[in-house]
Amino acid sequence: MDVVSVLRPVTKCITDTTRNVVLHQLAVKSHKKARIISCEDLKRCQEGATLRIPELLDALEENHTPLLRYRFYGYFAAFTASITIIARGYSVTSGFARSKRPQRRTSLGMRVL
Repeated sequence: MDVVSVLRPVTKCITDTTRNVVLHQLAVKSHKKARIISCEDLKRCQEGATLRIPELLDALEENHTPLLRYRFYGYFAAFTASITIIARGYSVTSGFARSKRPQRRTSLGMRVL
């Protein structure tokens, strides 16, 4: 009786994996896993955006052009996306959340990261 109760789920799994739908699902899952952004890339994105955002804010104060504004939006979106991904637990170390860097403010009173 115990052998039959073990064999039934095993044979069901074998027949399920031979179906085209399951094979397609496995292929899609492996393709999605191949596109996952690595923790090193996220950290590099954070560091690059942290360096570039203050420069763009200063440049926007001097010369407010659409090109600078769009660049700022791009870096800010990448920065917030990388923090959101790290905060959701995809990375073990964030290191950025409580940095010891002194806070700087722009002439408009905005805090710079």
